[in-house]
Amino acid sequence: MHTTAPLRRGCFGAVAAILIACGVASGMGTLLVTRSGYFWLTEDATGIPVVTRVTKVIDLSAPSPAPVPPAPVPPAPVPPTPIPPTPVVPADEFGNVGQESFRVASALSPTARAKAKLTGAIYERAADGLENAVIISIQTAANQVAAEREVLWDADSEEWKAFVKVVQTSMNAHWPMDKLTFAKFYRSIAAGLKAVQ
Repeated sequence: MHTTAPLRRGCFGAVAAILIACGVASGMGTLLVTRSGYFWLTEDATGIPVVTRVTKVIDLSAPSPAPVPPAPVPPAPVPPTPIPPTPVVPADEFGNVGQESFRVASALSPTARAKAKLTGAIYERAADGLENAVIISIQTAANQVAAEREVLWDADSEEWKAFVKVVQTSMNAHWPMDKLTFAKFYRSIAAGLKAVQ
């Protein structure tokens, strides 16, 4: 609020610039300190004294404090990668060879693991051949599976040795088997391998 009231005692001298609640006053003036508060004394264009009540004083000749950087915004949380449900491999009469085949093949490197479904298909074809009498003996089926696996696995054959051991151990534990039982054995292995992600 501007007024032309006469000045009172308490003159502090010239101040380069001050900030008041209603705006910025700059240039030369006099800061007055009275019992009722601070006042800024200047003159208008016609030379009439103008007194403005001061609510805040800033000395612009002093170095300004360094700006405080805004607090960093934390990154948005990354949603967890959904874990696909573990496929259910049915129990079987061969010591759960299908579940063991699934477990061992799932632990292989990504390159070797990518061949699990194709390996399962090899066992499934052999089981079909035994059931349909296209393959005449268990030995012929086993030889055919071994030959096809070798071609498919190629450089990954070393990694698949743990799987071969699971199959051999289960087969030995349930030997002897007739052709149809052996076909079921191969189907159990195929079910485990085809469930590998």
